[in-house]
Amino acid sequence: METIPKNKINLKKYVDSFDNKGTIDFKNFKHILQAYYKEYGFSKIEIDKEKSFMLHKDRQEYAYIYAELNDNSINLEVYNAPEFNNDEYNNGFYNTSEGNYTSKEIKILIKQLDNLLNLEKEEGIAISLQGSWGIGKTFFWNQYITDKFDNTKFVNISLFGINSLEDIKKQIVLKIYDSNKISNFLENNPIINKFIESKWGIDASLIASSFKKDDFKNIVVCFDDFERISPNLSLSEILGFISELKEQYNCKIVLINNNNMLKNQDDLNHKKHIRKNKNDESIERFFTTQTNNQEVFDAYTEKIIDVTLKYEPHLKDNIRFLKEKSIDKPYIDWELLEKLFSSISDDNKKLNIRLMKQVLMKVELIQTVLSLKKINKKIKNGILVEIVKEIVSNKIDLTYLDIEVSTPHTLKKSFESIVKKHSVDLEFFESEINKHNSITLHDDNKSVLYNQIHDTYFNYLYGLLYDDSSFVKDFYELLNTPDIDVVQLVGLSSFEFYIKDFLKKLDSENDAYDTLFLEKSKIYIKNNIDNLENLDMFSKQGVNRVLDDYKELQKYYTDLKNETVEQKTNSKEEIKEIIKKLLSDKGWSKQTEELLSNVDSKYHYDWMISDREYFELIFNFVSWAKGFSGDKPFNEMYKNIMHIYFELSKNSTYQYKLKFILDRFSLSSKEIYENYISMPNDTRYDMLRSTAEEWAHINNKKYIEGAYTPIHEFDSGFKHYLSNEKPDIHYLTIDLAMKEYFNDTNSSGKNFFE
Repeated sequence: METIPKNKINLKKYVDSFDNKGTIDFKNFKHILQAYYKEYGFSKIEIDKEKSFMLHKDRQEYAYIYAELNDNSINLEVYNAPEFNNDEYNNGFYNTSEGNYTSKEIKILIKQLDNLLNLEKEEGIAISLQGSWGIGKTFFWNQYITDKFDNTKFVNISLFGINSLEDIKKQIVLKIYDSNKISNFLENNPIINKFIESKWGIDASLIASSFKKDDFKNIVVCFDDFERISPNLSLSEILGFISELKEQYNCKIVLINNNNMLKNQDDLNHKKHIRKNKNDESIERFFTTQTNNQEVFDAYTEKIIDVTLKYEPHLKDNIRFLKEKSIDKPYIDWELLEKLFSSISDDNKKLNIRLMKQVLMKVELIQTVLSLKKINKKIKNGILVEIVKEIVSNKIDLTYLDIEVSTPHTLKKSFESIVKKHSVDLEFFESEINKHNSITLHDDNKSVLYNQIHDTYFNYLYGLLYDDSSFVKDFYELLNTPDIDVVQLVGLSSFEFYIKDFLKKLDSENDAYDTLFLEKSKIYIKNNIDNLENLDMFSKQGVNRVLDDYKELQKYYTDLKNETVEQKTNSKEEIKEIIKKLLSDKGWSKQTEELLSNVDSKYHYDWMISDREYFELIFNFVSWAKGFSGDKPFNEMYKNIMHIYFELSKNSTYQYKLKFILDRFSLSSKEIYENYISMPNDTRYDMLRSTAEEWAHINNKKYIEGAYTPIHEFDSGFKHYLSNEKPDIHYLTIDLAMKEYFNDTNSSGKNFFE
């Protein structure tokens, strides 16, 4: 067998196509490697993230592969197992600092730092370690310095919270000098020792000035958090002190910074200049910055900094950092976390290790739920997805991530609380997850059953060795699966087809199939009674055909539908939900229109009086329906409601507000008359008499008891009167229009009074 090349190799010629990003789907990676290594005699390959194993077809010989996907190519580093020292290998990588990184740039950066911070070199040096905000510069540095140097050989100074240069000096002194050395120093300096006993503490400058240059030999000092520097702290003093450490004490200095952040901080430290306008209102004219740290930093660092290095990690590096620090969090799906952050379009957020830490901290609140083995993987995925979305405030496209997610909509506020308030009602959260888990499990079982029915049918159809009796037995068991609506799963027409054309024909003596068909079909009708009218045309035709062919099912459907309509029309809450949905969706079915038209007016009347929300919903419904010209939708209900309004307006308790509301509808004269004429005769007689009596009382007229004009004569005169379109007539309700009619001396109102 030819020796496997150790150099990096290009597999471009083995790749048929790359996606628009110039990379290849990791799923296809196996096939590409197999194509390349076929000539080396390897027949099997298994890929596990960064580490891969290749198995020789004849001998149990492995090769380790480090893979890196670049534009239009896949670079590999291959190592034969016999040549590998297991002590130097850890999880697919060399156990050296630079070997622990995916990013080629980070490996180079580590080598650069190793060389520049070599403590055997006596001269001082100042290094600027730059990178975007939140990308993990400090995280990387802390790991690097801990691995490379003894604890007494480095000092990390965070400028956040420091208010004087003395504080910085004190930190350095207390860090690099052990207790014995300080004790000896204080014994030989009684004056300084008095400071220790006083309330002012240690004077770090006096101590530091008393030590020799060699005392600072082989010391690495890192300054971080420049963007968080206090306005009370002089940046020029700090940079001057850094220069002193480098030039006079030969210290190795590292400055962790992000150039843009200092300017942003300067912009925040500003003073507004206000003037008054002619209306004596305060107007901001301009503002001036109170700090110029960016200018100071640029001016000093140009002279101080010897080398500028860039920290540019891969996402895998940051994920690995966190994973190593979180070995006590087995409930974290690190692979999914990496996928989610990789899908973020904003590079600052994609690589932001602070955001990743926030995710881990929030997920910890619900670790007990994520640790439950019974919870479906899709739900656990969904929980992590929702938390990441809330934190990064960024839309995550799951289309190309090849993951399944599922979360209950009832937990939307819980996720907001987890992220924004760092709190959660764990009992409620777990309860909702358990409910959703049961539903998801049921749905998964349905999916499995559907595939089994499909596969069994086609296995019989095309598998000549699959005998009739075995198929009938298997197929009957599948179609008779308990606790699942099999008919809804395959469709009523298909279910009938399976029973009628296969089970009954292959086993004609068995009556169980008719029973199965009727029982399962009734379950389907009951579960979907509200939706059968809304099926697509093809499905609806199939259902109607089956109902026509099976009178027992037709009767069951009709009786159940009538019972359901009666239940709903008698339920205030059901009607409220229907009207809410109608007003929200602005769409409806014939079934909805029929259902609302069947609501008894008595129920409307009582509910409108007793339930404020119902009254408002009805008002909004009438306003919406009135907006249609010509034939109105829900016309029957519209007319019923208008009659109720008129009835309610007679009650002195509601009279003013009902008249006010009805006026807002701006009824036209035609609508007034149509609403009036649609009332039963008795109702119109009663309204006519009560209005006439009221008019007579107001106008000091005497109402002639029993002087009833025939209703059709009044109707004719009333219609003629309204057709004249008197001024503002469209604002009148029926009873007000009648009074106007009576007030007209030319009207037939004279027949009622003397």
